[in-house]
Amino acid sequence: MGSSTCWGETHHSDYETYVNQKTRSYISEFNTFFLFDGTLDTISAYDATLKLAFDTTFDIDGDYTCVWMDSNYDWNNAAFRNRCGESLNLAVNLITDVLHTFYLKVSSQPTPTPTPTPTPTPTEVMIMVIVVIAVLLYFSKRKKDSS
Repeated sequence: MGSSTCWGETHHSDYETYVNQKTRSYISEFNTFFLFDGTLDTISAYDATLKLAFDTTFDIDGDYTCVWMDSNYDWNNAAFRNRCGESLNLAVNLITDVLHTFYLKVSSQPTPTPTPTPTPTPTEVMIMVIVVIAVLLYFSKRKKDSS
């Protein structure tokens, strides 16, 4: 964001600044462009980023590429404005798909069942008692011998 690109765009930062200012609230001139695309696809955040970057750079039809957007930078130009709205709509739908994918991933994993603390068997308890008694006897005899 805000950095130069391989295509030598001069309006890259201008574009980002304008869109950021216009989309800071839920009331935006771009709201008319936001439409659900009708499907919830499973896609990783990485693949969604690549898809959006490809569309923003080359346009699916090849008409409104990033070079065209930069050469025709004019918010009063309907085609320019519509292309911006189209890109924003794609971004919102891709974010929705990524969140949907995340939900499917976390909700499909079974909740781990806690392992109960094992209860010692009577034999194990008896062995522990014998060990404790032996240790106590050893130290008490040592204490007597040293006095």
